[in-house]
Amino acid sequence: MLSATELKEVCSEILNLALKLRFEGKPCPGISFYVKELSHRDPKLVRFAIWYLQDKGLMRDFEITHKGVEYVLQGD
Repeated sequence: MLSATELKEVCSEILNLALKLRFEGKPCPGISFYVKELSHRDPKLVRFAIWYLQDKGLMRDFEITHKGVEYVLQGD
């Protein structure tokens, strides 16, 4: 069963990766990039977290949005 803590951790990892890519000016290669980078996590959880982040407006097309950057900067 998925815990809220685990989902929050995965979302944070994804957003931090997306922020790093945005800062470096690199386009995100897609969902497979996140699944590979978070290989220590269940791929289903990574996909779910990306869906959640995109639905919340924190990511779009697998890239971080300004709302996502604000979320990371707030430390939530």
